[in-house]
Amino acid sequence: MRRGQASSIHVFLMVISPFAALVLGYYLHWTYVKTLGDTTTTFISDVDDGLETLKTLQREVIRLRKENTRIATENIYYRNLTGENSRLQEMLLFKNASPYRLQACKVIGRKQESWWSTLQVNIGWEDEAGMTRDLPVVSPRGVVGKTGEIYAKTSEVILMVNPNCKIAATLETTREHGIVIGGGSRTKSQPQSKMTFIPRGVELGVGERVFTSGAGGVFPPGLFLGTVALIKPLASQSNFGLYQELLIDPAIDLTQLEELFIVMGAK
Repeated sequence: MRRGQASSIHVFLMVISPFAALVLGYYLHWTYVKTLGDTTTTFISDVDDGLETLKTLQREVIRLRKENTRIATENIYYRNLTGENSRLQEMLLFKNASPYRLQACKVIGRKQESWWSTLQVNIGWEDEAGMTRDLPVVSPRGVVGKTGEIYAKTSEVILMVNPNCKIAATLETTREHGIVIGGGSRTKSQPQSKMTFIPRGVELGVGERVFTSGAGGVFPPGLFLGTVALIKPLASQSNFGLYQELLIDPAIDLTQLEELFIVMGAK
């Protein structure tokens, strides 16, 4: 190559190199910006998709919670219905097997201040002509108490743990007679009754069952009253140590009273 040509090429390269560098830099910058823009667009799109998915999940959670609430409510309803059906079947069997004429009734009221004393049922003298005071009130599982005041459409029931309720009773094993009276003491769940006038020489055992004796003329014999929970020491008696006194757990849970029977007499 001639010296003149070499000089020309050298001059050309000197002129074109800055321009090429500028073009190359611009290209690289544009490519970077485009890539960054594409990445940002993709990221935003992914965020939008994620937010939409989150919203969908939140809607699904809300729907499932509502569904769970509905199912739980239905389960409670069906359990109550099943429990009521079982109670009514038990009452029907008890009524058919009983030698007494029984008037069914439902508990409709119970005041807080007299929770362990009385309650109200939905039967009165307009519904049953034979309604009077001192009629036995029972459930299929045992004695509840006796009738008190009678009104046209409702009646008062005096519970067996009320001191105003006195029932002639007998012990299942020894056949000893006594009187079951409300107001014995109070356990954690409900009050107890007490049985008095048991001769001091009689051997007794905790857990022995107590039934109505029929001696008082109010309660017919053979109704389950409860079980012996405690035999009180003679030293603690107020009857001069002549008689033993027992604490009696009622046969039924007096906090769970719904449907009951009033004993109207023999069939």
